[in-house]
Amino acid sequence: MKYTELIEKIKHGSDDFPLQYYYQQEGVWQYIMPLHWHREFEILHIVSGEFKLYLSNVEYILKPGDIAFIGCGMLHRGEPTDCIYQCTVFDINMLRRRPNDRLSPLLMSVISGDTEVACFLNDKNSELYKTVIRLFDNLHNHNDYFEFAVFGELFNMFSELFSMGMAKKASKSKRSVHKTHTMATIVSWIEEHYTEHISLKQLAAICGMNEKYLCHLIKEYTDSTPIEYINKMRIESACHEMAVNHRTVTEAAYESGFNDLSYFSRTFKRLKGITPKQYSMQHNG
Repeated sequence: MKYTELIEKIKHGSDDFPLQYYYQQEGVWQYIMPLHWHREFEILHIVSGEFKLYLSNVEYILKPGDIAFIGCGMLHRGEPTDCIYQCTVFDINMLRRRPNDRLSPLLMSVISGDTEVACFLNDKNSELYKTVIRLFDNLHNHNDYFEFAVFGELFNMFSELFSMGMAKKASKSKRSVHKTHTMATIVSWIEEHYTEHISLKQLAAICGMNEKYLCHLIKEYTDSTPIEYINKMRIESACHEMAVNHRTVTEAAYESGFNDLSYFSRTFKRLKGITPKQYSMQHNG
């Protein structure tokens, strides 16, 4: 499994408007952001509360009003606390009018990662900050013909990022890139097989490393042991099955890789703070 195959399995937007907007608060599925990456560019805005954002394994604490730019292909995860946040994920290619126009090389350099966008913004008086807030206002209110305003603000945003020197040539060490690709490969394989029985020995062998280093690497990037990380992925899957696909607790447990309902319930309660039955009732009435 290659790094380039670790793609978040959620389609963002539609073919003619490849942009998705999320308004997240506690209790909503995927409130906690799992470790992942995608080819699209992402913008995150904290409305209230606190959000721990991990970008390529570096922790950042975001407060109300903070904005984060997450570049294409960047491995990231998030842990909100009493938080309301909004984010948008979009394909930069939607801004390219023609393959050889003047802006295409600049936009393509962001997509490829050759140009790195500064990660954070909290200067509320800057034109860039005001532009991003207007973008989110248009996405949140979703008025008729809002796409016109969205395109306009996205063009303004990239214009300001380049003009302010916040988009510049990336400088990444080969060792850092290799570790990120290795971790992405591990997460990719787990994402494909988490519903199956996975042993530490099997996972280490598939990834071509010893068990000790595997545990160290997963702990470094996820703050969890391999088994804890797999269980978190299974619990998120179970939440999706109950909240989105309206599966019963038992169906959600088995379809997400648990074969012991008692263990599933204990794990769910420890990670979510409520029982699977309570979670199901909240989302299905």
